[in-house]
Amino acid sequence: MNAGVITIAATTLHLDRFYGLGLLLLGVAAVLVVGHVLRFRRPVTSPPVDLPGWFAQWQVQHNAPDVDPAKTKVLRGFLTFTYRLARPLARRGVSP
Repeated sequence: MNAGVITIAATTLHLDRFYGLGLLLLGVAAVLVVGHVLRFRRPVTSPPVDLPGWFAQWQVQHNAPDVDPAKTKVLRGFLTFTYRLARPLARRGVSP
């Protein structure tokens, strides 16, 4: 059996013919993704807020003045997780 040749129901596929095309398409896709990321980065206008500021923003956005995220264990854990995940992205100018 030849390397790079598959025979299925009397049909022979020569995979080495498609290898170059696959690499070309993969390269084009990579260029498009990198171009998209670089072109649509928005400039950072202000540094990301700290964790207590993140909690305060959550209270305002969700109209929940009676809920204190710093004292609610599950909410504090969730907001801390999202803060740690989003902060490096926000520093790089990635939009929400």
